[in-house]
Formats: sequence, structure tokens, C-alpha cells
Amino acid sequence: MPDPRNARVLLRRDSQDALSPVDLVTRLRTAAPGIPIPVAAELATILAAAGPDDPLSDRLDALVSLAAWLRVQTPLVLPDRANVGGGSVAARLWVLVEALREAPEWRAALAGLVTGVLLETSTLRLFAHTGLPIELRFFAEFANRLARRVLPRPPDEACLAALVARVFPDEGATQWLDAAPPGLVVELATLLVFVPGEPTARYRMGAEAAEALTLVVVRAASVGLDEDIRSRSELSDVGVAPVLALARTCAAYLEARRRAEAGHPAGKVEARRLRAEAVWHVAAARIVLDGVVDHLDEGGVSVDLVFRVELLGRLLERADHLLALLDTDPPDPALQRARAVRFIRDLVAQDLGDRSFVALVQRNSRLLARRIIERAGETGEHYITTSRAEWHRMVESAAGGGYLTAGTVAVKFALGYAALPYFFQGLLSGLNYALCFVGLQALGFTLATKQPSMTAASLAANIDASEGGLEPLVELIARTLRSQLAAFIGNLGMVVPVAVGVNIFHEAFTGRPFLDAGTAEHVIAMHHPWQSGTLLYAMLTGVLLWASSIVGGWLENWSALHRLPEAIAEHPSLGRRLGRPRMQGLARTYLRNVSAFGTNVSLGLLLGAAPIVGKFFGLPLDVRHVTFSTGALTLAGASVGPLAIVEPAFRYAVLGICGVGTLNFAVSFSLALAVALRARNIPFVALLALVRAVAARFARRPWSFVFPPV
Repeated sequence: MPDPRNARVLLRRDSQDALSPVDLVTRLRTAAPGIPIPVAAELATILAAAGPDDPLSDRLDALVSLAAWLRVQTPLVLPDRANVGGGSVAARLWVLVEALREAPEWRAALAGLVTGVLLETSTLRLFAHTGLPIELRFFAEFANRLARRVLPRPPDEACLAALVARVFPDEGATQWLDAAPPGLVVELATLLVFVPGEPTARYRMGAEAAEALTLVVVRAASVGLDEDIRSRSELSDVGVAPVLALARTCAAYLEARRRAEAGHPAGKVEARRLRAEAVWHVAAARIVLDGVVDHLDEGGVSVDLVFRVELLGRLLERADHLLALLDTDPPDPALQRARAVRFIRDLVAQDLGDRSFVALVQRNSRLLARRIIERAGETGEHYITTSRAEWHRMVESAAGGGYLTAGTVAVKFALGYAALPYFFQGLLSGLNYALCFVGLQALGFTLATKQPSMTAASLAANIDASEGGLEPLVELIARTLRSQLAAFIGNLGMVVPVAVGVNIFHEAFTGRPFLDAGTAEHVIAMHHPWQSGTLLYAMLTGVLLWASSIVGGWLENWSALHRLPEAIAEHPSLGRRLGRPRMQGLARTYLRNVSAFGTNVSLGLLLGAAPIVGKFFGLPLDVRHVTFSTGALTLAGASVGPLAIVEPAFRYAVLGICGVGTLNFAVSFSLALAVALRARNIPFVALLALVRAVAARFARRPWSFVFPPV
């Protein structure tokens, strides 16, 4: 903001009707005695800081300074007639409007300044591009925003969009505009937009708004007729697509509008009819777009597809605004001015969002995240038991999982003894884990730590759909926790005896324990809860468990997006060899198992690769999975003998295993639940109420979280 003591007073003083800043301050203080003299003096200095004959850069700076002065929140004592609903936010706005009322000379000077700026700058980019993505693909738009963030922007004084970006540089400026009373903003716009008797600026803005409408509707037609969007709509005939009809109607409307401006008698009536028809086509295109969004919920999605769907929605909204702006004979001029102010507000908010990486990622990834989480939630429902019989079946299924993991632990140690290069060590270790997890899936066995990320998604889905109070959700959480406990009991209850049996079998055939003394002592020491990084590694493993569920959901979504099940069922060459019924069965099998397969393989590779990646970068990374760690510690205890397992080091290692299981579950469940809640737009306040209800249930019936009812 310019300093009143140093600002150049450029307004002509040689006219007898000119008003000096001192006179303006006096009039303001007379109209509203509560206005502090410094506030009035600052406004008077800014209003006098540039004249209509000054360079464009000076006039733009003056308008930016005026906007900055308006946004300063100063508690002012205003007269009762002010009726400023925004309080201190709008106090200075009222002072400016009052100054323009009290001093017609200053109003004329400032209106002339604004009109001159409008005449010398172009609004085409502001209307057609500001607040709208430039690219048609998500990653291209991301790269474009990155380039704009890193590289300096060249000055463009001839573009009004650049002035809007300077006037509203951040979120705080937008919040001020949102908090300002709309009536006061409309009144200021009415006072300043055009000099009386000077229609040139109005005509130029109208012509550029018409050009912007053409650009917007043609772009909307291009996006709306894209194969990915058109194939998901209910319209099979391109010729009747509303976005195409909108482009044609807008072209006819603008031609009729030009004839009306040229004085043709029928042009005005025809323009009014065509504008109403164009508004109808915008509404029809929105209905079709809503159908596409519904189809996205059913089929696969991608960030590119979501990006184009959102872009089309914003283009239709912009076309609607421009059609309202171009209405030369509105039934309510005041309502049209208010709508124009809302349009500017939307432009400002969208322009700020157009500069943000976070907003771009959040808007375009939410639907994809929801689709992935929903798939994980459908899988998670299979891991939640209801009856005691189901609870016992879960224990039996988890016991099978413990049996396989014990063998996987033995293979892991054998690979370690092989002293392979790091790459092959990580690859074979990951494949070892992956084969174990795929074997679990094929045999119908259960691994406890794979459940939390899936059951959390199922819980979020039930929170979103819950209409019967919190009690059904509390019961679902109780069922989830006791199902998780059943899986832990089955896994750990089987992995321990099988690991002991592996050591006995190995010692019987080789004459020595499965692990040598040094390796066994190292395994015991590395599970100490605070003298090693085992708890941190357990948290990292929880993150990997959650990440693998995301990979599985993404793979299922990617398959649906590219219609792989249909492609498998209708494969021509394999269909001739195997027969169509078999191919259809294969497609159903693929669709039923693709998510779990992606989860299992990715989890195995992540667990195998994490330690090797740590070694590559010199970081102390490792993984701690409760079932595998229990098997490893059991092999170590069996190798060192019964006397060693009563030593404090082994007892601390057992305590570390308890911490590993807790953190594996807590981290993966928390991450999955947080992402699922965010993907469904569920506020965390709803989760807090649920937590209180669960705590009350636990105080009354703690055993319901442990054992199922009879």
C-alpha cells in the first residue's frame, strides 16, 4: 500500500471542481465520524495516486493498492445506516462506497480509471481460460502447473486475468470477497464499472465474452465427445449429444446477437430464443454428465477420466455464466449484476485452485480412491465373522495360514545363508513371500495382518450408509476385532509348533539346529522392543500392508476400466481352442481374484524389497511382520535350546513380538480407515462419536470384543 506521505497526487488540481484529499477526508469524517483519520487519509491518497492519462502500469498498481487497502480488517465505528453484515471485513468497503457517494468527482475519476483499464486490457483470457485447466490430461496439467510454479511468469499488462491474479493473490483475498456483503459489492460495481456516456468498454467486453463463449462451448464439445466419456453416457448417437447441440446453438445465438446489435428488427427476438435454447442445452448436458459420473461409480475410473469429467462440468458452468452475462435484455438488471459478481467470485476461487497442486490431486483422485477403497471393502466383508461357527472357521483358516508362513520363514533363512547378491536376494525373498500369500489365497487360508486394511474399508462403507444409529456400527467393530483376534490365534497358534517341528526335523537329519548360534542370537536381539528398531519396522510393515491393499484395489479398477474380463471372455483364438463357456468361466475367476492376487504379489515384493532398498541407500530399513517374526523367533528359540528361552533377552523379544502385532494392525487399519473416510467425504467428527460409543460398549460388555455370542 502506498505511503500517504510519499504518494504522488496525480489528479488534476487546476479545476475549480476538483476535490483534494484533505477535502475528501473532511467529507468522510462528517458522514461517518467513527472513521479514523489515517484510514480516510490512506483512501484519499490511493484514490489520488493515478489518473486516466498515466501509464497503464501505474493505473494497475493503483487498483492493486486499492484492493489491498480494502482487505485490511479494521474495526470501525460506522453509522447505523451502514448495515454492514460482514463487520470489520466489510467496513472499509463501506467507507469506499460512501466516499464515492460523497464525492461525485472522485467517483468519476475512479470510474474513468477502471473503464480505461478495461479498454486497454483484454478480458478474453479471463472469461475463457482463467480457472479452467489448460490441458486435457491430468499428468499434462500437473506438469504445466509445475512449470508455471518453477518458471517466472512474464508480465502481461494487456491481460485482465493478470490483474485479477494480482488483486486476489491468495486464499485470504478470496475469503474477504466471500465474507463481503453481496449488496455492497454489487453497489461498488455499479458505481465503477462504466463511465456514463462511454459505451465502448461495455461493447468490447460483450464482444470478448461472446468470443469466450465460442471457445468454451467448442472445447466442451471436444471433451464431451471424447470416446471415454461418450461411451459411458446413455447417448449412442453423436448427432444428438447436448454438448454438440450447445456449440451449434451458441454459434447461431451469437450471429443473431450481432444482427440485433446491427439494428435488424428480428435479430433481438431470435437472439432471446436461441439464448434460452442454449441454456436448455447446458442443463441437458449436465444431466448426461451426471449419468457418466454414475457410470464411473459402477465401472473402472482413472485420474485422466475423472479430470476430463470435472473439466467438462466446469466448462458447462462457465458457458452458463457467459450466457447470463451476454443477456442484453435481462428481466431483472439488479439480479444480473449480482450474478455477475458471483461469476467474478467463482473466477477468483477457480483461479486460485488452478495454481494449486494439492487441489488438482485431491479433486481428481478422490473418485479413484473411493473406487479402490470400495473394492477393498467388498473383500473385507469376508473377513468379518458373525456367529461362533464362523469364528471357529476363521481360526481354522488362520491356522492354515500359520502353517504356510512357517515354511516361508524357513525358506527365507535358507536364502540368507546362500549369500546372494542384493538384487537376487531381494527378488527371491519377495517371490518367497508372494508365493506364500498366493498359496494362502488359493487354499482359502487367512493371514491376520492382511485383514485390517480391508475391514477398515468395509467399516467406512457402513459408516457412510448407516441410518440406524451407532449401535449397528459398534456391533460391526466388535465383530471385526474378534475376527481379527481369531486370525491372530490361528496364525500364531500354528506357526509356533510348525517352526519347532521344522527345527526338530532339520536337526534329526543334519545333526545341527536349523539356525546356527550366531544367527539365532541375532534374531533374538533384533526383536528387542527398545534396543532395536523393531517397533519402527513394524510400523513400516503396517504401511506396506496398507499399500498392498491399495495396489490390489487399483489393479481391479484398472481391469474394469480396460474391460479385461470381457476381453478374456471374448478372446478369439483362445475361445476357439478352449470354448466360449470355459473362457467365460476364466473371466469370472479373473474378476473374482484379481484384487487379492494384486494385493498378495505386491505385498510379497514390498516385504522382500524394503530391506534391500534400505541397504542400497544406506538406510536401516527392515520389516517386522508378526506371523513371520513369530516363526523366526520360534526357530531361534528352538535352535538355542530350552535354557536360553527363559533368559531376559528372549522374554524381551516375545514382548517385541506383541508390539509388532499391535503396530501391524494399528497402522494398516488407521491408514485404510483414514483414506476410506476421506474418499467418502465422511467427517472425522462422525468417527469421534463412534469411538465414544465403542468405549461405552467396551465398558459394559468387554468380552463381546473377544469372543462371539453362543
